[in-house]
Amino acid sequence: MAKTRHDRRRERYNRERPDVKKSDIKKPNAKTLEVKKNETFYNLLVETHRELKARNWTKALRSAVKIIGLEGRADYQAGYKLAYSACKKLDDIKGMERYLKMALKAGVEVIYIAEELLDYFYTVQSYSELEEFYNKTKLDPKLSFKGHITMINYYGDIGNFDSAKEVYIRAMQQQQTTDNFNARSDINASYISSVLEKKSEQELQNFIQHLKLTGQLTEKVLVIYLGTLYARQNWTLLIEEYKKNRFQRASETTLLYLNALRKSRRYNQALREAEEFTKTLHNGDPAKNWALSIQGFCLTNLGRAAEAQVLFKKLIPNLDQIDTRYLWTICGYIFTRPKLNPAEKQQFKQALTQQTIKARNTSLRKDITDALSILETL
Repeated sequence: MAKTRHDRRRERYNRERPDVKKSDIKKPNAKTLEVKKNETFYNLLVETHRELKARNWTKALRSAVKIIGLEGRADYQAGYKLAYSACKKLDDIKGMERYLKMALKAGVEVIYIAEELLDYFYTVQSYSELEEFYNKTKLDPKLSFKGHITMINYYGDIGNFDSAKEVYIRAMQQQQTTDNFNARSDINASYISSVLEKKSEQELQNFIQHLKLTGQLTEKVLVIYLGTLYARQNWTLLIEEYKKNRFQRASETTLLYLNALRKSRRYNQALREAEEFTKTLHNGDPAKNWALSIQGFCLTNLGRAAEAQVLFKKLIPNLDQIDTRYLWTICGYIFTRPKLNPAEKQQFKQALTQQTIKARNTSLRKDITDALSILETL
């Protein structure tokens, strides 16, 4: 039988290939495989955290799912928590539920994902399950401080301030055996925003004084505190507290301070300090856009609407449309009474109308209402 071209090629290959025995082929040993798996795990872990920090939620989710695939590692379970976090940022309720179910099915210890389970019950407003699960886990030392924070927020929402205080005390006692300063800061910030924000001025001030005396008035707590004063429109106290408790490079506190200057009609001072502050920020810093918006509002208040109009027009395309700063900047632009074509009017009207529900700040809601009224006259 005549040889085919394929047969001849195989013969030539067999003649030319090196004489390799199966015994000569080195298989990677278990230690080598484990090292490679460790490298993959830590690379994925770093990548996931980097994407979360960069607000690339979808990419973070993909990396987290790859971690879940490394079932040979004891700590691969971190992938479920990271996948849940990414889904939460994406407002993907089904995804949040899916990864919790996957974790439980994979045999992950319940207390390990208790923080996420509490958050899930709170998010989907399954309050009976939330309270029941917390009562089962609240004394477990393995329960993350973030689980306690969820309950402080919940009890604050429903006005059960006594229960919120109990959870706050329990959470702080739990942290006495740790050196997690950031955890204590987060717990204090949550208690202010969920409970003391609704309490009297005296109770709020007493709590802040206690934090000052015990060295617990962190930058994060100060942001929440000044935000509370801003919501109460207590501009004078806000300005005083900012000056007394100024933290280096604290962008959020500085922005609240600049806005308080503007709200108290110190337009020239607010404009000057906002310009100085803007110079310290790089172009990619979100705080820079906010500071520029404050400048725009000050220019309008000072009768320099034409300059403000140019500033706002440059800012708007650079802002995320789901961000409240986008709404606030649109309002500022409309307050300058620009000449708009029908398409622009419709675009701004739609944005302000659809996103108003996200504007929890009373001051912003008023600005939106005023902007919509002015829009009808343009």
